[in-house]
Formats: sequence, C-alpha cells, structure tokens
Amino acid sequence: MPAYAIPISSRSALRVTRALYCGQSRVDVRVWYLDDAGEWRPTRRGVVIPIADGEAFLGAVRAKLEQEEPD
Repeated sequence: MPAYAIPISSRSALRVTRALYCGQSRVDVRVWYLDDAGEWRPTRRGVVIPIADGEAFLGAVRAKLEQEEPD
C-alpha cells in the first residue's frame, strides 16, 4: 500500500507515492483502480512532480483550497 491513498470509489483511489524516475526523486499523484483479479493497477491519469518543485506545487494547491470563487 502506498504512503497515502484517497478513496475515489470502491474500485479506485488517488495514490500519492514517492518514486525514483530517471535518477531523480519525484512524487507521483495517480489514479489507481482495482482490476477483476483484485490487484491494484495504475492508470495514465496522474502527475509526477519533481521534489524540487514540491513546495511550489503545495503552495498552488493551498491557494486553490483557500480561493472562494471557482476559476
């Protein structure tokens, strides 16, 4: 199980994991689904964020959470 998962439905979840990609440490935020065999599989829906950009990403998310009007 990943470090953090947010259930979307009984068969899907948003997973946040840390991974090494092309020699760089990154955070992967991705939708996973439960297949017919009961195994969790990643989808193509997600984003990979370099650790160096993590604070900027979190700042953008915090700003959107505090924003009162939709874009």
